[in-house]
Amino acid sequence: MLSTNQQIDALEISLLVFLSYIIILNIVVSISLYVSFEFICLLQSKWIDWDIKIYYELNNVQAQACTTTLNEELGQIENIFSDKTGTLIQNIMTFNKCSIREKLYDYVTDEAGNEIQDTEKLKAIEFDEKEKDDYFQWYNQILLDAIKNNDKDKFVTEDFRTLYLAYRELNESEYREWSEKMNQANTSMEKREEKVKDAYEQIENHFKLIGATAIEDKLQDDILQYIEFLARADIKIWVLTGDKIGQALRYALENKLKMKFLELGTMCKAVVCCRVTLLQKAQVVELVMQNEKKITLAIGGDGANDVSMIQKAHIGVGISGQEGRQAVLASDYRFGQFRFLERLLLVHVRWSYLRISKFLRYFFYKNFAFTLCHFWFGFFSGFSAQTIYDPFFVATYNVFFSSLPVLASGVFD
Repeated sequence: MLSTNQQIDALEISLLVFLSYIIILNIVVSISLYVSFEFICLLQSKWIDWDIKIYYELNNVQAQACTTTLNEELGQIENIFSDKTGTLIQNIMTFNKCSIREKLYDYVTDEAGNEIQDTEKLKAIEFDEKEKDDYFQWYNQILLDAIKNNDKDKFVTEDFRTLYLAYRELNESEYREWSEKMNQANTSMEKREEKVKDAYEQIENHFKLIGATAIEDKLQDDILQYIEFLARADIKIWVLTGDKIGQALRYALENKLKMKFLELGTMCKAVVCCRVTLLQKAQVVELVMQNEKKITLAIGGDGANDVSMIQKAHIGVGISGQEGRQAVLASDYRFGQFRFLERLLLVHVRWSYLRISKFLRYFFYKNFAFTLCHFWFGFFSGFSAQTIYDPFFVATYNVFFSSLPVLASGVFD
């Protein structure tokens, strides 16, 4: 109630009226809005967990939403960054054929029968991810030239993984000399990496090519159909793989060429980046995020190789595959096959987006309908800050009298 003291000036009265109606009309945006929103997002995430249509029965993998705050952002996805190994393909290696001494074999005969042959492993040359592109580039070309061209081309055109086999004979004195040098390099306190690399280079030459094997790794079930669905939804797919086509991406990610690479990529409906390292995957995602200002999603299932890419994107999705669970543990959403991404984005996320939008409209509609009564009543009460309803009803309106309808519309509609 405003004071009737004549000494109170107009400015003070205006201030008191303003503050009084802030208290009365604060119900328009109440704390229940935040609580209701979080509750709806939690239940929407549970719909994803409980969906039997994205349950992968073969490996007993159930979908799991590890976050409740990204459902509405999934509805704005425009770029998907995907690895190939463990994500688009089954990652189950099946021997198909081999080429030995320029002769192609599509079957294997075990002449040894049931005889067991024991061999002793003396040394193992560790594979270095950092040096593989530089060091093996020239040696890989030697192997490619040595194998029969027809067989090599046939393996590639039939989408087989090719593994080249070579050997080198060492006598005992040569091995002992190299082994001693290798041990000294490993125990060296100065320039250890350089000495180890020199020891590797000493042994990794003068190889004789035996042949090549063709390993088949099939695409996951119906994956082309689901990729087409995503493309029809105007979602661009970037495939970042370590397979061989060239070294172009390394140079494209240099500072001078970054923007040209991005401009070219955004003009395409789909992009495939080959010979990509762990760091380059994250760099491509970051480049698109910083310059395109669009919501991005990264999906991977190749163990630790996709973790950096998943963590860099706005939303990360992990595929439970054969290569470990590092990518799955770093992701926001998890399931068993790439094809389930289509249902996640085009069904669950669409439902969540529409439900949240309707919930917000419904929430503000009911609150405006309630508070406008106080506003219109002010013209009859002289804006004395009197309420038209009982104070208990005003305090509990959002909790007891109007919470269930808006929650139901946000969860079940």
